[in-house]
Amino acid sequence: MTTNRYISPALIAAAAIIMGLLTGCAGNDGSVVHIGKRDNITPAQIVSIDDRLPALHDGIGLQMFGDTMIIKDFMSTDLIFTAYDVVADSCLGSFGMFGNGPGEILQLECPFFDPATRQLYALEQWRVVGFDLDSAVADPGYKAYTKVRIDTVGVAIPEIPKGPVYINDSTIIASRVVPYADRPGYRENAGVFDLTTGLMRSFEELPADEIKCAYAVSPDGEQIVEVGRRNADRIRFFDRKGNVTKTIYGPKYESEPLISKFYYSSPVVTDDRIYVIYYDRDAADQRVSDIIEMDRDGHYIRSFRSYDQLIDLGYNKTTNRLYFSSKGEPQFGYIQL
Repeated sequence: MTTNRYISPALIAAAAIIMGLLTGCAGNDGSVVHIGKRDNITPAQIVSIDDRLPALHDGIGLQMFGDTMIIKDFMSTDLIFTAYDVVADSCLGSFGMFGNGPGEILQLECPFFDPATRQLYALEQWRVVGFDLDSAVADPGYKAYTKVRIDTVGVAIPEIPKGPVYINDSTIIASRVVPYADRPGYRENAGVFDLTTGLMRSFEELPADEIKCAYAVSPDGEQIVEVGRRNADRIRFFDRKGNVTKTIYGPKYESEPLISKFYYSSPVVTDDRIYVIYYDRDAADQRVSDIIEMDRDGHYIRSFRSYDQLIDLGYNKTTNRLYFSSKGEPQFGYIQL
C-alpha cells in the first residue's frame, strides 16, 4: 500500500534556501551602481514612546520581531532585554538576567527570533543562548538555555559569527569574524551559520581590507542586504545562494577603506522597501543621521533626517512604522510612513 505524504510549500522553500546557502558562492560585484548624491531630504516626523518605557541606558539598540520590539540594554547589570508591544503601545516586561551563573548572560550579540516557536536567540561568545519569549516576559527570573555551542576544540584561531539575521530554525546569516593571528583586529565576510551543528560557511573568501558589515534579509528570504557598517560607503545585494547581484557605491566611497569611519547601521528590508541609517562623517554636525529609503532594487527614493545620532532601526508591518533608538531625545520613537 502507498502512503501519500504532504510536504508543505513552506518546508520546501526553507529546504531550498538552506541548500542554496550551503552551495552558493559570491564571485563578483554583480551589477555596479555609483550614487553621486542623496539629496531628497525631509525632516523626520518623530513620535516618542519614552514615557511608556522603563529607565534605560543611553545609546542602546532595538530589533523588531513581528509586533514585538526587543530593546537590548547591554549596559544593564540587572535585566538586559525589554519587550514592547508596538500595536498596543505598551511595555510587556523585562528579562534576561545579567551574570555568569547558570541561565545568566554576560556578553551578548544581536538577538534573532524564530516566529514559529517564539524563541529568542542571541550569540554569547562560543554559544547560542535561547529564551522562550512569552515565558521570559512573564517571569523576570527566567533563565536562558543553551541551544548550541560553537566548537573551538583544536582550532588555533576560532571564528566567531557576528550580527546574526534569522532565516529559519536551523540557519542564520551572519558575519564570519576571523581574528588576525599576528595583531589586534579582525577581518569579516558574509556567511551561513548552522544553528544545529554550530558550524559556519562563508559566501566568499575573506577580504584583504577591513570593511565591517551589517546584514538584513527580506521577508521572503530571497534577498540579503549587506551594508558597510565601518570603513566603506558600500551596499551589496546577495541572492539566497550567496551570489552578489548588485553593488552600490555611495557618494562617500573611497577605493581604499577609511579606518574608523562609520557609514551605515541597522538595515531593514520590507516587502517593497529597504531602509538603513546613514552617517555622514564629513558633516559639520556629527549628531545628524539620515534614514535612507530605497526600493528593493536599491534605487534611492528619499532620506528622513534626524538631528540626533540614531542607533538602531526596525520596521513594523502592522502599523507601517519605522521604530528607532537614538542617543538624543526621544531615546525611542517611530516615524509613521
